[in-house]
Amino acid sequence: MQNGEYKKQIYNLGGKYITIKQGYSSGINIFDIEPYYDGHKEYLNILDKVSEIRALLSTISRKYLNRTLTPKEIADIEIVVNELYKKRGITKDVDSLYENKNGKLQNGKYILGKIKKNMPTLTEFQISLSKMKNSKELSEILISFLNGKALGMFDCQSTINSNEDIIGFDLSEIKDEFTKFYATFVILTWIWQKFILLNKDSEKVVAIDETWMFLKYPESANFLETLARRGRKYNTSLIVASQFLDEFLLNDEGKAIIKSCSTTMLMKQSSGNLSEITDFFSLAKGTEDFLMSARPGECILNLNGNVTAIKFDITNFEKEFVTT
Repeated sequence: MQNGEYKKQIYNLGGKYITIKQGYSSGINIFDIEPYYDGHKEYLNILDKVSEIRALLSTISRKYLNRTLTPKEIADIEIVVNELYKKRGITKDVDSLYENKNGKLQNGKYILGKIKKNMPTLTEFQISLSKMKNSKELSEILISFLNGKALGMFDCQSTINSNEDIIGFDLSEIKDEFTKFYATFVILTWIWQKFILLNKDSEKVVAIDETWMFLKYPESANFLETLARRGRKYNTSLIVASQFLDEFLLNDEGKAIIKSCSTTMLMKQSSGNLSEITDFFSLAKGTEDFLMSARPGECILNLNGNVTAIKFDITNFEKEFVTT
């Protein structure tokens, strides 16, 4: 979310609003993991976490090293991630995620329920990776992402819970495009673990603004497409919003994300890409004039193949939404 435009609405609906700032701990740990349900049983999907970390590091490598990960770096990432969980006794077994302290805390007090172990952190990962002779360059790049550094927002233990029905993340104080992308990527991995997996039987909606950023990197585009596809198994709907539709039409992952959407809303478009848009969405040529001249609140709505032009009364809608 940008500029806090949804803050009031989220608070009015009893939700939680979280602002992410550079140089400050976010309370979100990249390495946090929750039980995965495959339709038959629950287990800890550490291989899935390896894939998340690898995809994230691949985009970092493209940005700062101007290259993809080498096969040896990919192998080292998997080795290190597995070793970090193994050191904590964390395996596929869901019970291995918790301490065996019978609910007793260090201060001598007791709590009901299980005590979750501290998860690995990015600092631990970077230190271990730096000892791998084939991954020293990658490990040096990660120093900027450690606690106390400008990009160290996620080098910490998770302290944010997901008990609220609505959670909003505000990235408006982050101005750099890649840093904003990095924060969004990590937040999405947290949402997958803490919001989607932990509430598998509840209907959920994940809304992502500025989605075009994910499509600039093949690994993150694939991650988003996977999230859209796998989310259905967990009663999760994905809403993607972007001012740059071109980015979606330039790669297969972007097209797959759009095709997986049962509903699309097309607002005013520039003249340069109208033909491509109308072809992709199988729209009549007459819609091009509408999309070029559409005013605020006007759009082309495609609902399960039924296409129509509509207009929202934005002023009244916002008033009703805020006061609900």
